Amino acid sequence: MSIATYLQQISYNQSALCSNTEGLNHDESLRQPQPAGNCLNWVVGHIVASRNRWLEALGHQLLWGEAELALYGRGPLTDPSKALPWQRLLADFEELQGPLAAGMQALSEEDLAKPAAYSPGNRSDETVRCPSPKPCFA
Repeated sequence: MSIATYLQQISYNQSALCSNTEGLNHDESLRQPQPAGNCLNWVVGHIVASRNRWLEALGHQLLWGEAELALYGRGPLTDPSKALPWQRLLADFEELQGPLAAGMQALSEEDLAKPAAYSPGNRSDETVRCPSPKPCFA
């Protein structure tokens, strides 16, 4: 996947998140979908946590500490009292856009060919360009 495609995707994600969450408040962000799924607070928090890890892999300072990363890393948000405020999640999402895009634009073809820093499947053939070789196309 090209850097331009990644940049287009994060821009599209930003636009979709903003338009689909406009007017939503904190309590609404904690509603659990039925019959199953994660609340929007966790979904957005998970995106922010993932983008923090991307920044770290790009050599930038994390926006979040380990407590926030752990809360939104894996698994559902089962205790709403531990949830970060909805407006903070949205602000942090926005704050990560610029540094993430700048970090991605600075990547070279050599950088893209390097092994991925994290592999959910523990695969040695996953690269920065394509962390999951099966669904990606160069």
